[in-house]
Amino acid sequence: MNITTELEKLTSLKDRGDLSLEEFTKAKERLLFDDTTMPANDGEANTLPPPRKSKVAEPKLHLLIAVLSTIAAVLSGGSVIINPRPLAIIAFAGFAIAAFLNWGSFVGSLYRKTKP
Repeated sequence: MNITTELEKLTSLKDRGDLSLEEFTKAKERLLFDDTTMPANDGEANTLPPPRKSKVAEPKLHLLIAVLSTIAAVLSGGSVIINPRPLAIIAFAGFAIAAFLNWGSFVGSLYRKTKP
């Protein structure tokens, strides 16, 4: 019994009117998301691997976000220097705060990486 066959059965039951749309949706979600081990046609069990969370990529991603938000703050600051409008000043303040928080997040991700 594989997922494709089960989905086809559920679809035909819904099309015939034996299943309501709500029952069909619940059965489909149960089939797709709740059951992680499905027997294959040849008798083997297909197991879905758990999602991998890379601890190595996390600091790199935080660094990229921090650098980009700093660039946005610098460009916004240049705009304020050229033409100091109230909205430009507010935007600069927002970008500067975001950059500060993103750098803190980057440093925190480095700390979490080295912590046992």
